[in-house]
Amino acid sequence: MTYMINTFRIRRFKLFLLLFAYSLFVPFFANAVNEKSKVEVSDTIFTESDTVVLDEVQITAYESSRPDFSQAAPVVRLSKENLEANNSTSVIHSFNTLSGVRFEQRAQASYRISIRGSSLRSPFGVRNIKIYWNGLPLTLPDGTTPFNALDFQNIDDVQVIKGPAGSMYGAGTGGVILLNTEKKKQDQLSLSFGGGSFDTYRFGVEWFHKMQNSSIQANLYHHNTQGHRDHNTLQRTVANINKNLIVSDRQSVNFHLLYSDLQYEIPGGLNESEFSEDPFQARQGSAEQNSSIHQRLLMGGVNHFYSFAPNFSNTTTLYVNTIDFDHPFILDYKKELSFNAGLRTSFTLENSVFNLPYRFIFGGEYLYGKKFADNYGNIDGNIDSIRFSDNLNVTEAFLFQQLELDLTERLSLNIGLSENFLRYRMQRNVDAQLNTTYDYNRNYDAIIVPRAAIGFQPAPSLFTYFSFSSGYSPPTFDELRTNEGSLNEVLLPERGLNYELGVRSALFQDFLNIDGSLFYFNLDETISTFTNEDGVVLFRNAGSTDQYGVELAVSYKLPVRGFLDYFELGHTYNGHFFTYNEYRVNGNDYSGNSLTGVSPHSVSNYLRIHFANDLSLHLAHFYTDEVPLNDANTDFQQSYHLFNAKVIWNLKMSNNFGFSLHAGVENIADRVYSLGNDLNAFGGRYFQPAPGRYFTAGFRFDLNYNKSKSDQ
Repeated sequence: MTYMINTFRIRRFKLFLLLFAYSLFVPFFANAVNEKSKVEVSDTIFTESDTVVLDEVQITAYESSRPDFSQAAPVVRLSKENLEANNSTSVIHSFNTLSGVRFEQRAQASYRISIRGSSLRSPFGVRNIKIYWNGLPLTLPDGTTPFNALDFQNIDDVQVIKGPAGSMYGAGTGGVILLNTEKKKQDQLSLSFGGGSFDTYRFGVEWFHKMQNSSIQANLYHHNTQGHRDHNTLQRTVANINKNLIVSDRQSVNFHLLYSDLQYEIPGGLNESEFSEDPFQARQGSAEQNSSIHQRLLMGGVNHFYSFAPNFSNTTTLYVNTIDFDHPFILDYKKELSFNAGLRTSFTLENSVFNLPYRFIFGGEYLYGKKFADNYGNIDGNIDSIRFSDNLNVTEAFLFQQLELDLTERLSLNIGLSENFLRYRMQRNVDAQLNTTYDYNRNYDAIIVPRAAIGFQPAPSLFTYFSFSSGYSPPTFDELRTNEGSLNEVLLPERGLNYELGVRSALFQDFLNIDGSLFYFNLDETISTFTNEDGVVLFRNAGSTDQYGVELAVSYKLPVRGFLDYFELGHTYNGHFFTYNEYRVNGNDYSGNSLTGVSPHSVSNYLRIHFANDLSLHLAHFYTDEVPLNDANTDFQQSYHLFNAKVIWNLKMSNNFGFSLHAGVENIADRVYSLGNDLNAFGGRYFQPAPGRYFTAGFRFDLNYNKSKSDQ
């Protein structure tokens, strides 16, 4: 492949580019000029204790200064403790404890994430959800996210915005996930090892070193398993380095480098008879054709924070990544090499007008992607003659503004909007079927995406909000350019409106916490998947959908005495009553049917008991109601219950040595079920069986050294 640099003009981005130039160069210049005349800043921002805040420089939900309790938006969180309470090799079950979120797995690393049913258009991979890792956009410019490139140890904190969030994060109707890694407080070397059923093992090495004005963290993780099905192995190695530098009391810089090497086999979907006969067999042809994926990702990025004044600051992120993708499949063989780069800048001004405090955020994001994509025939897992070859270019950008205004001590107003731009360009160099070459361009008009929310806190322990948000989600390049080489030029973007009423309560000194919401989401030109008689996944607009929902999370945390430290009990309920409003295709009328792939009722429960000797027991239960597998609602996955358990024992051997043991069992009842189904699959090949009962165990050793006085 020959890489050719394409020059292009984007007339509407002049202001956007000026913002980036200003945010990148002016802070360094201002810091040098004003080094001898620094403006004194308030202790609330730059005290010694807040140095850690500068060190993190992480994006939070809507970049709001408010605590989670009084955030006028459907935001849910997973802490490090929540992540560690479940599977020791995956974040799947931890995500599924969140209200409104469903994490699915088909093959070992073939993930799908559904936020309020947003995986309808995702036959594989994560789409229609914007994901950031340590402030770097993990989502590619074409709208897909290589979430499987991360090891679960790369994630210590999760924030999920449910529903449209385009006012701050660009196009998309599914939601936003913000992932961050932990910032340690002192020098530490950690070693971990674990294993389990299906010849599973993993190990990790973590090193953190803190200096006077900087710190560095390096991690290496490896995960290997034979899998619970035939032709289902996984090997993943992930290494990352994070460097944090405090330049001055006004400025900090974070550097990130991530490398991931992932290989996994794809056993394929089964029909109902195959699923009943032997749920752990592979689809016929998968092993013979070596259906698998080998993905190598290298990503680097910089977060830069600068404070111009106590009330005015900027955060800018620059990133670049490259992905080498090799994918033999039953029907073909795909090879892709992509290069992606992007910038995000955000200015924050805090002040007051007419004695009303406000927080104004403005900025933008620009993403560019270049991909060389070749499609070949597949003979016994080897490349055959070429079918088509394309050079793909994607340009995505948006400008955003948000105003957060305190009308009274109890009443707040949040208004935001973004202007979104997207352009696809394709140069077809080879088309063996048509024996020709051609270019294809598709430009989407600038779309304004607004959001407004009102928050009211009538009492310290009670908060309510009402929000309105608009969603806009154009097709991804993989939806326009299908696997057999055709172009789906009639596919239209999704547009939606979401109305939401939420309430949060923290009673009896945080003993009882309640987070509930009612919402209605009307989505037009909903994109749905179907499979043709050749087994190729295609996409079409399914008219409009009405999505009514209720989501509730309740938790209790009770401190006790004696041999117990405390216990915590939690419940979540999702009632998703989603239907096609008007959907007619090929002479079939699906209007009024339930939305494909969405369970109307799902429940999760957990019990965590912490003993006084740092021993903890974690029990979890999940219930999923039946799931419609096709648009006609003639085939369903049956409802199922899951039960998991895990024990963790943290031993503090001394001030410098720590040791942790864990053991767990998942799917205790040995339930046969499918954790990720193929929707509208040809021949009824819906089912991707999940593991039966399996066991995990492992340990972690921490060595703390060079302990600072402030930490003692």
